Amino acid sequence: MLTYNLLKFILVISTIIGGYRLQKKVVKTNGNIVYKYPFLWSVFSVLIVYTFVEGLRYARAADYFTYYNAFTGDKNVFFEPVFLLLTNILAYLNAPFYIGFLTCSFLLIFSGCLLIKEVRFAGLFAIPLFYLDTIGQSSNLVRMYLSLSFVLIALRYLIQKKTYKVIIFLVLAFFSHYSSIILFPFIYLFNKFDYPFKSRYIIMILFFISNAFPIGLEFIAENISKLQGMGIYDDYLENTDIWVLGIGIESLEIDFSVFYYIRLYLIPLFILWFGYKYIRSYKRYKFGLFYNLYVIGILLAPTALTLPTEIFYRLCLFFLSFKFIILSVIFYDLFNNFRKINIFVRTFVLFVLSDSIYLLLKTIFNYSSEFGYLFIWDRIIY
Repeated sequence: MLTYNLLKFILVISTIIGGYRLQKKVVKTNGNIVYKYPFLWSVFSVLIVYTFVEGLRYARAADYFTYYNAFTGDKNVFFEPVFLLLTNILAYLNAPFYIGFLTCSFLLIFSGCLLIKEVRFAGLFAIPLFYLDTIGQSSNLVRMYLSLSFVLIALRYLIQKKTYKVIIFLVLAFFSHYSSIILFPFIYLFNKFDYPFKSRYIIMILFFISNAFPIGLEFIAENISKLQGMGIYDDYLENTDIWVLGIGIESLEIDFSVFYYIRLYLIPLFILWFGYKYIRSYKRYKFGLFYNLYVIGILLAPTALTLPTEIFYRLCLFFLSFKFIILSVIFYDLFNNFRKINIFVRTFVLFVLSDSIYLLLKTIFNYSSEFGYLFIWDRIIY
């Protein structure tokens, strides 16, 4: 366990150093202000440390052995074409199973860094926040986060207005995990319209309503089954009583602390309220797109959290995964203007930053399964 703590500590430090190097600027002799370090040199340590620390963890989450069997070829499971191609390549090369985990870990951190490159002025916040926002679920939902990797690259090209590359990577995302299609209409909509909600007050009202009156489980189960005939989703639609209502699935009662509820309500309120004003000022970076995607996720989350199964919450994660972009820009702007903001805003932003730092440090000591602190060499020794 000490090895796990040490490696995770090194990983957290590497995200901070990488973020600092990414946003570091210098003044040249001609007076121009430029970034001091090239992109790849800035994030190289993050890419290496993250890839090997996360990729070489053993039994790191509940679905680990499903993917272990896929990468070893011991079990034939229906996967989407891109992920199936990866397993076939590994089988053809007779590569050890952990190469599959290393590949997926590298693609996730590399795609995140590529997107952050577009807002590298906020890199000091963005890279650690990206790690924090994805580490909890990416350890388990390997295919889903492989798909998200391609979405992140697609959005980078969307900022650069390279439409054909956007389409290519969204297609790759879909054929990595079919559920990613839920993002596509919203990406199109929010790329066209920066202010679909018209006002931050409307967003706040919707947030309170969604938390006070989450959509009923029975309503979802009764109506979603009407979508029969969608081919790849038919197995889900025929069993809505299981994956919506949780019938036949043992559920656990968890006592959440007061800090859980503070994060559940106060942090989203901070992001929704302060993030709204940056839609216009950071329009060139498609800030409105990321902000509005997060709004959809945070409005759907209360319903998802009432369900006894994780299906809907996993879909929410696609939208909530863009929190790191929004929060990093908010931190960047507020701390650059710290002396100009009032004491209430200062206190609020310091609280949110402190909570983020706490959660980041907490990842050093947390592991996502009973044996989540193990690495492949522990398995070999055992």
